[in-house]
Amino acid sequence: MTNSAICMGLAAVFGLGAIALREPPRAYSAQAAENLICDLGTAASGRMLAICTGPSTIGDHDIVVTLFGTAPNRVDEVRISLDGITAPLQTIDLDARPVIDPETVGILYKDMNFDGQKDLAIMRDLSGENSGYYYFLYSPPSQRFERNSALEELPWPDFSTRRQRVFTYWISEHGRGRDEWQWRGGVLGLAGRTEWRIIGVDECVKLQTGFTENGPAQTQESACE
Repeated sequence: MTNSAICMGLAAVFGLGAIALREPPRAYSAQAAENLICDLGTAASGRMLAICTGPSTIGDHDIVVTLFGTAPNRVDEVRISLDGITAPLQTIDLDARPVIDPETVGILYKDMNFDGQKDLAIMRDLSGENSGYYYFLYSPPSQRFERNSALEELPWPDFSTRRQRVFTYWISEHGRGRDEWQWRGGVLGLAGRTEWRIIGVDECVKLQTGFTENGPAQTQESACE
C-alpha cells in the first residue's frame, strides 16, 4: 500500500477533507482541526524528514517539531523548539515509522488531557502490533513534553474537548461498545462504559455502567436505539 493510499484511509478515519498540495512539498498533521503545516525533507536535507510548525500554547511562540531519521519515514529523533528561539526546547529519542508524505505527516498536536496546553503525539507505525501513537503531555512546571503510557495502552483514543473525555471503541462476539476515560488528578481512569449487546437473532440491549475511583457503579439496561 502506498503512503497516499494510507493517508486516504486516515482521512476517512479522522474526517479530513481534501488537502491541496503545494511546492515545495508540504503536508498537514493528521488532525485537521488543529493544524501543523509541515515542510518535507529532500535529498539535500540529510537526516531531516519533516519540519512542522503551528500555533502553540507555550507563550507567544509557534511550535516547531522536526523529525529526523532515515528516509522515507524511519524516525529516531524528534526535536521540539519554539520559533525565534535558537536553543531546542526538547529532544526526544524514539523508534517510529509515521506516515510522511505530501498529504499527511503522522503528528498530533492538541490538548489531550484538557488542561489548556497542547500535547504531542507521534505515530508509531500503521502496521502490525505497533500501530498507534507515542503520546507526550506538556508539563508547564518542567516545560517539557512527558511521555504518557496510559494513553499508549488505549486503542486509538478519540479526544473530546467539549466533553472533557477520551473515548475508545471496541467490538466483541456479543456486540460493540464505547469506553469513556476521564483525567482525575492527572491520572487517566475509566469513567463509563456503554455496550450494545446482541441477544439471540434480532434483540439488542444497551448497557450503561458508570465508574468511580473505587470501581463500577450500577449498570442501567435499556433497549437499543
